[in-house]
Amino acid sequence: MKFLATLLAGMLLLSLVTSQEAIAEQEAIAEQEAIAEAITGLSKLAANSWETDFAIVFISETPALESEQLFEAKGHIKYQDHLHFSLSVSFRFPGPLDLKFDGSATAVWNSGVFSVHLRLPEEFKTAIPFEVFRFDLSVLPIFEKSVKPGFLADFLLTQTTEFAAIIKDIHLDDSVKSPRAFTFNDAVRSGKVVFDEKTWMPLSLEVTQKEKGQFSFSTSNTKTVEAFKDGAFELEIPEGALVQDLTPLLEAALLQSSIDMGEEELNF
Repeated sequence: MKFLATLLAGMLLLSLVTSQEAIAEQEAIAEQEAIAEAITGLSKLAANSWETDFAIVFISETPALESEQLFEAKGHIKYQDHLHFSLSVSFRFPGPLDLKFDGSATAVWNSGVFSVHLRLPEEFKTAIPFEVFRFDLSVLPIFEKSVKPGFLADFLLTQTTEFAAIIKDIHLDDSVKSPRAFTFNDAVRSGKVVFDEKTWMPLSLEVTQKEKGQFSFSTSNTKTVEAFKDGAFELEIPEGALVQDLTPLLEAALLQSSIDMGEEELNF
């Protein structure tokens, strides 16, 4: 009788372990399917031209600041392809931490040249004496790769896979049939991202990081664009404004980096 009871207990334990393994395997498959679906959808979005309004809010929930809104922004994005897009944004730091100010910016990415018109209060102009600056990022080694067909799809695959490696628990939210919603969770953060069912535009992203705060991003008034007007991705420079070209600084940083790498190889 004792032997039979032990056998039954062992069989029960084995069935529980097997069941847990099966559930874990199903969850892993569902996670991979969710990631694959997101990659496919984002690639579809990147292949189209569109424009959208957006909003960002960051709320701190640290013990020092309790619950305080640190940053908010609203703006508009125009996207033709991964080499042509623009962003206009107004932002405010409502405090605390002596960062109470409003500002705005316009940024344009056009075939490797990144141009920015930054509008800040007068008290910041000592630290940042120029309001318009540009980088020619075509000097970066990666730029040549970025213009090749398939670069963006590979980039999205890499970034989404790396994100999934950090966030171990990603699931399609079955409670939301339309639009598509994904939840994610790990030891330090949790959140939810919602995509438009047809276009895969991110409608909202909410992330809560434990003991740090909450971040939210949302889009609205999204439109598919057949073709943008000529000059849509040329930065409008205010009359009399000095354009600061920061490309030489970038080139100097690249040169120093290559020198440092060479010295490391010699030391090795």
